Parts: sequence; structure tokens; C-alpha cells
Amino acid sequence: MINCAEQILDELPKNKRPASTELLRYLAPEQPNTHADLVVSAFALSELPSDALRKTTVETLWQNTKDTLVLIDRGTPNASRIISEARDLLLGLSSQASGDSPTVEIGELRVPTAVHTVAPFPNELGDPSNETPVWMHFSQRVQRPTFTMRTKHSLSNIEDVHYSYVVMRRGPRPAYPQVMPSAKVDLDKARAHPDLYLPSGSPRKPLEQLVSEAFHWPRIIAPPIKRKGHVVADVCTPDGQIQRWTFTKTHDKQAYRDARKASWGDLFPHQPKATALRSYVKPLEALSPEAKQKLNRKQRRSMMEFDE
Repeated sequence: MINCAEQILDELPKNKRPASTELLRYLAPEQPNTHADLVVSAFALSELPSDALRKTTVETLWQNTKDTLVLIDRGTPNASRIISEARDLLLGLSSQASGDSPTVEIGELRVPTAVHTVAPFPNELGDPSNETPVWMHFSQRVQRPTFTMRTKHSLSNIEDVHYSYVVMRRGPRPAYPQVMPSAKVDLDKARAHPDLYLPSGSPRKPLEQLVSEAFHWPRIIAPPIKRKGHVVADVCTPDGQIQRWTFTKTHDKQAYRDARKASWGDLFPHQPKATALRSYVKPLEALSPEAKQKLNRKQRRSMMEFDE
């Protein structure tokens, strides 16, 4: 990106160039009054030439973060690995610092040394997609500007952008609230007060309780498979597993209805009718010669795409 910016500046006429331009390829050493509550790094880590430089950059960003750090990069396997390693680095720094002191000084404030993952993982465990043919990434549909359509020779102004990300926040993960379940009411009363009751008759939870519970909800990590009468979704659970959940209309109408509207990357609060550990196809190079001979052309092509 910096190389592109330098090239654009060189091609601009002299009368249209900015008076002064400063392009920083690397982060400068920590300086006073540079700390912020929210620090965002977008599509930058994968452009650094080495893992050592990326490690130093992430540590510098974290030292300048008072509360929340957001790391975003491309949705490729390599970029997903970089984001996962940055998360592991921050979790490791937190565990090392917690033994010395529960707080650390950032600027003029004392902030907790503990750290938790806000998204996309509902835990502080390892990335469950490691050593599998898949990688943790998500998709967002965006609207292309006119100049991008001309550059890519596209007739559509809609594009699905794939990305990997992680949101890290200082402090321990909020505990799951222990609240006694309230009794259901009749459906007529629930319809009369939709702001207080769900369509099933259960009372709506307070916003503060939902916010605390959301830190422990699973996240959908792939596009849900929506079929007639049931929905299948792959989720990352709080115990660090990738499971395939099935929701049917006969099991729970509210859960089935929400599953029909759920999208890739959403948090999901309901429990399924059936769960199963998601078994991924092994990479082609990991199979034995006998197993490779048993593959048909379609299976071999799909596994080669996983390897890429």
C-alpha cells in the first residue's frame, strides 16, 4: 500500500502534490501522548516482510492500547495465520504479565494486564482451525465505487470481501450471569406486550444480561446450510471446538426461526437439537498413496483447492 502511495505521488503533477507528505513504513518507538482507547490496524500486518517485524508491531500497538485493539487483514490462509499468531502473542504477553502485577501503566492510567478475546473467538484457547484445510475468515458484501469497477472491468458494483480479524480487550472475560429463569406467560399476554415478552411467552432479558451472556455465545464460522425444515451451522464454541449444529422446526421454533435468519459471522445464543464435531477433509499431501488412488477426480480437485 505504501509503495502504491509513493507511485501515485510520483505521477502527480508538481502543482497538485501536497506540500508535505510523510509515509511511515514501520511504527515509530513508543512516544508520550500516543495512547488511545481504541487502536485499529487494517490490512497492514500481512505486508510486513517478516514474522519478527510483525511481532514487534503487534507489541507496539498493544502498548499504545488503553482498552481495545482491532486487527484486520485479508481473508487468505496466510493472513488468517498472521492474525491467529498475533492473538496468541497477546494472550502470551497477558499470562506472563499477570504473574508480576494485575495492572500495568499505560500513559497516565493503570490498566489490567489480563486480556480476553471479544471476537471472533468466544474463548482464550487456541485457534481450532489450525492444522486443518480451512482457516478462520469471514465475508462482507460492499459496494464498489465507480473507479474500482473500471479498474476491475466489472459490470456489478457489489463485491464480497473476505477478511480475517480479531478484537482483543484488556481485562478478564465478563462472567456468565447467574439468573433464575422466569416463568412463561400465556401467549395472549405475550402478544399484548411484545416489548416485555418473546412470542413463545418467555420474558425478554435485560440488555445488561444479554451483553454479559454474549461474551459466551458461539459464533457461526461458515455460511449456514439452510434446507427445508432444518438449518445446519458450523460454530466455534466457548470450549474451543468447531461443531456442526442442527436446528429443526420441531425441536425449537424460536431457535429455528433465528437460525433461518442467521448469517456467516453472527453470534448465536440457542442450543441445537444435535451436535457433532466438525470433521474436515485432510489435505491431499497428508493422505497415504493408497488413499490417494481411491479418490475420484472431483474429490482430488476439491482437496487440491484446499491445499491452495
